[in-house]
Amino acid sequence: MSRAIRKCGINGFNELRYRLTVKESDTKIQNMGEILNKPLIEAQRVLEQISMTTILDMITVMKNSRRIFVLDRGLTEYAAQEFTLKLQLLTLAF
Repeated sequence: MSRAIRKCGINGFNELRYRLTVKESDTKIQNMGEILNKPLIEAQRVLEQISMTTILDMITVMKNSRRIFVLDRGLTEYAAQEFTLKLQLLTLAF
């Protein structure tokens, strides 16, 4: 959510809250639906760009790998931790 807010030119939740409480007509925020839909639209674009053959090739490479390193930094830390957990569970299943 905070990433979507930043992409819309708002510095954080406090600024968003302030802009929502201001009664003046603010041209930067006219439709909250647009702000909330931006991450969904971005995710949809990413999914459309991923090809099934690329995913299958990636799976094959990962299966044949001795080690897989998962690196993270900043906002991707939780996604990387979740991915690491999934890989560990898959390793235990084989």
